[in-house]
Amino acid sequence: MPKPDKSKAGGDKPKSRKKLWILLAVILVVVGGGAAGTYFVLKRGKSRTSLLQRAYAAQRAGDLPIADTYLREVLTSDPGNDGAYSLLYGNLVQSGQLEEAQVVVDQWREKGSQPLLAKKAAIDLATRRFQWRDAERMARDLAEED
Repeated sequence: MPKPDKSKAGGDKPKSRKKLWILLAVILVVVGGGAAGTYFVLKRGKSRTSLLQRAYAAQRAGDLPIADTYLREVLTSDPGNDGAYSLLYGNLVQSGQLEEAQVVVDQWREKGSQPLLAKKAAIDLATRRFQWRDAERMARDLAEED
């Protein structure tokens, strides 16, 4: 019985499958405007991308629950990661979870390494919750710090 020709489709299944995934990712990047393809590559691929990069890609692709999971994992291992707090805050506000966003802002103000960013998020959240006096007070306090 003759051996199969590996140069033809299906001859070497692992290589053919890998090429198919790469082709699909390229098509998604071109057709999907970039975000969907990037998310697909990061989620499907076994690359060594960080959880923060995966969360950002998931957020751009509109998969907020997956992004939320990645960001919480980042904050578990690195509780002072301002990038993770910022992205998580944005996800929660975008999905209308203002109470949970308040919890995140409070944690960010306590553990984050850039208190200015956390204070600006707190002002933004107070404004979104129509807490005008609180927002005005925090903005005044922030201006006096400079």
